[in-house]
Amino acid sequence: MAHRHGHGHKTNDAASRLMALAGVIAIAAAVFTTTVATGSSAYAQEKKEKDKAKQKDQEDNGKDKDKATDKAETDEDGNDKDAVKFATIDKPAPDFTLTDIDGKEHTLSEYKGKYVVLEWYNPQCPYVKKQHEDGPLDTAGNEYTKDKKKDVVWLAINSGGPGQQGSGLDRNIDYRKTYGIEYPILLDESGDVGRLYKARTTPHMYVIDTKGVLRYMGAIDNAPLGRVSNRDKELVNYVEQAIEELKADKKVSVTTTRPYGCGVKYQTGRDGQGQGRGFGQGGGRRGGGGGGGN
Repeated sequence: MAHRHGHGHKTNDAASRLMALAGVIAIAAAVFTTTVATGSSAYAQEKKEKDKAKQKDQEDNGKDKDKATDKAETDEDGNDKDAVKFATIDKPAPDFTLTDIDGKEHTLSEYKGKYVVLEWYNPQCPYVKKQHEDGPLDTAGNEYTKDKKKDVVWLAINSGGPGQQGSGLDRNIDYRKTYGIEYPILLDESGDVGRLYKARTTPHMYVIDTKGVLRYMGAIDNAPLGRVSNRDKELVNYVEQAIEELKADKKVSVTTTRPYGCGVKYQTGRDGQGQGRGFGQGGGRRGGGGGGGN
């Protein structure tokens, strides 16, 4: 009987130890669960606060952007004043300042309120020679600007680099007399303005409305060297057409055409750029109806 009592005592001790160990494990598990829960809750709270702060930053940035956009869109004429890197139809024409062969500066924005025609020009280009001796450029520029009170400004721009065909002050003064040009001839030897307007040929024509918005760019007409293409058959002077449509408060029916002429003789060796590409034929329609009246 005594032997059995000793064995039962040992069994009870073992059971007690197991129960104690189970209690310790349960307490540890409870502590661990509480810690994890607390940590998860803290992490969740911290993440929530970070997300909220991030959202606020995004909203603030959006407001700042909206303010900047609002400011950019509220010039005196209601035009979009965001910077325009290159000339684009129905966008404000990029502003520039150039000096003419008489030493007078011309800033495009100063002519707001008038229609402005830009004519890319090289006096020694055969296409320019043909246009000024026996084509629409023989009379158009002079006629539109004869009366200074009229509402059209016509500017010829020579983007030929130093030493290139048709460049140089003296040469341009001489050819002004040869062609009888009565409107300003501006020199752009750096080619900056030509590239700004993506001028490719001489002539390459642009029409800007009274609000300073570019409404037409391309060929002066559809008759390179005086010959109308078989496709068009009838002569169309795109520049004159655009001006008259704008004056009548109509949409410009043809906003973009392929220019023809000699490639613009840009300064070589600058940013890897040389002269522009010329087109012997072309001048046909490329862009149909577009932006319009005043």
